[in-house]
Amino acid sequence: MYNLEFSTKAFSYLKSLKRKNEKIYRAIAFVLEDLKYDPGLGERLKRDLTGYLSYSTSGYRVVYKVYKQRKIILIAKIGPRPTVYN
Repeated sequence: MYNLEFSTKAFSYLKSLKRKNEKIYRAIAFVLEDLKYDPGLGERLKRDLTGYLSYSTSGYRVVYKVYKQRKIILIAKIGPRPTVYN
């Protein structure tokens, strides 16, 4: 099992989402729990985000990077698809 670490931006967004939209928050929390056991579930990203993966749920994306040797998943960004990659 991997441990999750969050960028400041991802953590703040997730925290605000919990207050604004509980349904989306729960969907993302479910994804995060799944990633802890199988970090390869996401799609590999290209270009500027090479080395990162993205997992989609309910129109939102979780962008993350896996550090296999340290058993850590860095959650870099969380957000709606149209804006998360900016």
